[in-house]
Amino acid sequence: MTTAARRSLVVAGLAVVLLGAGAWAWFTRAPAPVPVLLITIDTLRADALSALGGAAPTPEIDRLAAQGVLFGQAVTAVPLTGPSHASILGGQFPYRHGIRDNGQVLAPGQAGLAGWLRAAGFRTAAFVSGFPLHRQFGFDQGFDHYDDQFAAAPGGNPFALQERRAEDTVRAAQHWLQATTAPNWFVWVHLYDPHTPYSAPAAFAQDGPHGEYLAEVAYTDHWVGELVRAARQRHPDTIVVITSDHGEGLGEHGEYDHGLLLFQSTLRVPLLIDAPGSLPPQRLDTPVRTVDIAPTVLSLVGAPPTANLDGIDLAPALRQGHAPQPPPAYSESYFGAVTYGWAPLHALREGDWKRVQGARAELFDLRDTPLEATPRSDAAAAGPGARLESLLAQVPEPAPPAANDAISAAAIARLRSLGYLSAGAPLQPSRWRNDIDPRDGLAEHTDVLKAQEALDERRWADAEQRLRAILQQHPDNRVARLRLGSLLFGLRRAAEGIAELQRASDLDPDNPETRYQLADALLRSGQYSAAADAWAEVTRRQPRRSVAWSNLGSSLLLGGKPDAAIAAYEQAVELAPEAANLRENLARAQLRNGRTAAAIATLKQLEQVQKDTFVLAAVLAVQLADSGDRAAAEDWLARAKPGQEAYAEAHLSLALAWLAQDKPRAGEHLRQALAAKPALQQAVDADAELAAVLHATVPAH
Repeated sequence: MTTAARRSLVVAGLAVVLLGAGAWAWFTRAPAPVPVLLITIDTLRADALSALGGAAPTPEIDRLAAQGVLFGQAVTAVPLTGPSHASILGGQFPYRHGIRDNGQVLAPGQAGLAGWLRAAGFRTAAFVSGFPLHRQFGFDQGFDHYDDQFAAAPGGNPFALQERRAEDTVRAAQHWLQATTAPNWFVWVHLYDPHTPYSAPAAFAQDGPHGEYLAEVAYTDHWVGELVRAARQRHPDTIVVITSDHGEGLGEHGEYDHGLLLFQSTLRVPLLIDAPGSLPPQRLDTPVRTVDIAPTVLSLVGAPPTANLDGIDLAPALRQGHAPQPPPAYSESYFGAVTYGWAPLHALREGDWKRVQGARAELFDLRDTPLEATPRSDAAAAGPGARLESLLAQVPEPAPPAANDAISAAAIARLRSLGYLSAGAPLQPSRWRNDIDPRDGLAEHTDVLKAQEALDERRWADAEQRLRAILQQHPDNRVARLRLGSLLFGLRRAAEGIAELQRASDLDPDNPETRYQLADALLRSGQYSAAADAWAEVTRRQPRRSVAWSNLGSSLLLGGKPDAAIAAYEQAVELAPEAANLRENLARAQLRNGRTAAAIATLKQLEQVQKDTFVLAAVLAVQLADSGDRAAAEDWLARAKPGQEAYAEAHLSLALAWLAQDKPRAGEHLRQALAAKPALQQAVDADAELAAVLHATVPAH
């Protein structure tokens, strides 16, 4: 037997033991399809909910928990937003779907729950609140409507993530629910508020330890209630599923955030399923996994089951009022590996036994030490420890993700033909030092968090001092060097900043975010050729990142390569057709390159996107007048307002267009042009025909 064949048997064995593949018990009587509302609350610890003994007042979730199924020991697959949601929506562990860190792109063909339900006749919509779930990372697959129009970083701070408040996300979802005519729909709403920074409205303030965090939980709970009521006004039997992607450290085990370690503080999440008339109310403390959500939802709505999932259907046991018995819960964190080059962490929980394995291994009995204060190493723990160790040893090694499979072949060929997209070899896995355990590198990570806090609070001098101190001890810390470079560039110390950003990119050439920051600095500093090369590399590594394509276009345009620039802008618009700023960039590039007909079409499309906020009507009127379509130019100019871009120039263009056929009308446009922009008077006076028309058509007083 070949090595590959033996390996396939090992992986297949893992699927049977770990995942219980093929062991689902499906009912022969399919339930009637009903709408589904999936709510994922970012960074929500299970023990924050009052229904699970937490200190935050969460009456809305508590009410749903009382009438539905509440799991007190649900386990997430990974404590990071992007990879965890890929597991929730796709029913697979990260080593199957391939997303191990935020910023990686979900490969095509992984539409998951949205795709399966859409195939079953459901209308699908998603409303997300944080940048890690932006469509450029592939999470829009399977959705008819994907709303990721969150605001820029709070206060315009370049070091904070883009997000939007629960109120704004919920109102967008409510609007969609009110407008849809579909009898069955699947709506996913992601709420980001419990994630840092904490800034809940004063009405939700909480006292005591972690009061700011608990206030965000209370605020989010309020909007969960508003959302559920809106959904059940449309259909009273709407199935509601509430969970979280991960918890928050809050200082336990020295971890204040999440992503690095695999303790219960970040792996244990709430899971609530309220399916009216289908599942009896119950509270269960049997461990279940977030990968079990997708197959369970499919079962509850009677949709066909799908093969090749890691999760199992919990519904048969729940319908009978029994506790499900899923296979062991697998979790992982590659955050320390990707960020610092440390060993990856893997964890496996079976019942109350849990093993965490990195550069060293620890075994916990959660009955005796639920906070994982003391690892077990006695003889009684030998059996469970050996079993979990054997199962963890079968987890496949990460495969390098493909670089360009998320973008159309036509788009690749178009840019490649212009010389600004390389063939693009697949990304290589980071080189990890398996002798450094993230649990032992926590102090370095905490120092980075303190520097990040200074950046968030705009304490620039303090942030620089902290970052330099980290680099003095750990010169290969890519994150610290990246943050220092961005800070220095932002402080108008461009040469220093770019040098640090280049060092950060050299430390981790496979990291697209580092390259993004370097490319941005090169563009802003006027190094257009180098910026174009850098942006081309970013688009190769993140081919669905529309803003990167637009920035590539700007670098090429400013560098004197308009044809290549327009191709890049077109790709940006294709990826994000609703993004008005990207379409505007394309129109301006087309105008600059003399492609008037194309620019007119693009501006008209922009108006359809912006509707009442469209302010380039006069720009469009200029192009129509210059191309001979006076009637259309008049119509568009009538929609423009004084003070808007090209308002005076549009009147001047129409004056010239009407000069031969209708001198009085030409004179009126000349007067409007001069009223809007008196500086045009000198140009009008210098043209004898225009001056004559102007003076001959002066209205009588």
